[in-house]
Amino acid sequence: MISFALASLIAAQCNGSACPNPCTNCTFAPVAGNNSSVAELQELFATIAQRQGAADLPGIDEVESGPTRARTAAEFPCRLLPAVGATESSILQFCTESGLTVISFDCGFGIMQVTSGAASYPGIQTREDINVAAGADILAQKWNGNENFGGHFGDSDPGLIESWYFATWAYNGFVYSNNPNNPDNPSNRPPFHGPGALSRGSYPYQELVWGFLEFPLEKDGSLVWEGLQVTYPDADTIPNQSGLFDVSIALPEPSHADPCVQDCPASGCPPPELSTLFLDDLDASFTVSGTVQQHDSGGFRDHFLSAPIGAGVLARFEGTAPFTGLFDVAGFIPTDPATCEDLRISVQAVGLTTELSLNQNVSGGFFQTVGQVILEQGQPVVIEVTNASSDTDLTHRLGIDAFRFTWRDEAELPVGEGEGEGAGEGEGAGEGEGEGESERPPLVAVPALPSGCTCATATPADGAALALLLAFLGAGRRSRARHVRS
Repeated sequence: MISFALASLIAAQCNGSACPNPCTNCTFAPVAGNNSSVAELQELFATIAQRQGAADLPGIDEVESGPTRARTAAEFPCRLLPAVGATESSILQFCTESGLTVISFDCGFGIMQVTSGAASYPGIQTREDINVAAGADILAQKWNGNENFGGHFGDSDPGLIESWYFATWAYNGFVYSNNPNNPDNPSNRPPFHGPGALSRGSYPYQELVWGFLEFPLEKDGSLVWEGLQVTYPDADTIPNQSGLFDVSIALPEPSHADPCVQDCPASGCPPPELSTLFLDDLDASFTVSGTVQQHDSGGFRDHFLSAPIGAGVLARFEGTAPFTGLFDVAGFIPTDPATCEDLRISVQAVGLTTELSLNQNVSGGFFQTVGQVILEQGQPVVIEVTNASSDTDLTHRLGIDAFRFTWRDEAELPVGEGEGEGAGEGEGAGEGEGEGESERPPLVAVPALPSGCTCATATPADGAALALLLAFLGAGRRSRARHVRS
């Protein structure tokens, strides 16, 4: 975030790494201190993202939001600041060896490696909250400089992670080395910090941050935040040129809101340990028949299977729903040879079968959301995958790996055919207890809601499904702080 000439001058004064012996020839001298725990860091980042904290924190510039770019004190996406901090310093304010402030050769201070205008932020070398607030202020300034730093995406919604692509790029320097079209970076690079990731030098800066968003930093045996799938813009829409430019680009889809306060229904959100279900090919309950090939790297938890397109393979995943409600369904896309453009996914839950599809012919290493289903706590959830596909390219192979269910909202369970209690014995009405057939409406499959993936399909539904959806969408809501939990 400083000029090349200034960096060269400082480098001559401060050769070497920022730790254990930080640079002492900068605006502020290093001081001794202790790094916060993971829980304290989670609280810190969430507080700053919401523009809260101590009264003596640096002011954070308002951001130009919406189609008219009107200035508002909008909150930051909750995981953006810690992902920047992870990229800059592995979220270290103080060197673990010496306990002194992390100060790089180019006078980058602490967690957010603040260089530009460091003198405007007294205390960045001492206090983590001042350091993070200073980084947030600089990021906001880069957002507001859209006329020089790339332009904007969609309607400039600061609540969406994808909207911050250019500002994040500019945080490190709006230079050609950070252009995604730079030929020095491999064109087929997988997401940073994920399976098969390359070295840092193989990525533009903003893709380092995007990688950390999906594959979080771990400290003291815990993830600092919960991973968030994020969408990359099409590099063809970004000018392949050095220097400044200003463009208006459609927002990459799917885009992702990331508030620090989660919108919960009146009945409440599930606790974190009940909000997600993973089904993996390494689970004891997983079964597969037919000819498949095993792969020890490139999948979720490394291991995955692949099979040719055709007939004869049936993979079955089994699990138990952790909570009742509407869940997003996402499939993990392994790295090659998983290249099938239409992986058929059959989800069976609450007596319904929902058919979905996943396009694996993309750079892998992340979960892709393909639809939504309703689950009932404690009840079985089954996914079946076959190698039947509309993909006609026989050089492609389908990947069989892992699926993730993430709680999204409350939902009424569908009512189906089954046994019920009758008022009498046999066919006639009478006194006494007995069992008989209840006259319930037939089960109706709930369609997958739009997720931005054009390959997703669902079993057709009638008006009853629409009524169910309207029922839970209209429910009262309350908020719950999420605080970038792990």
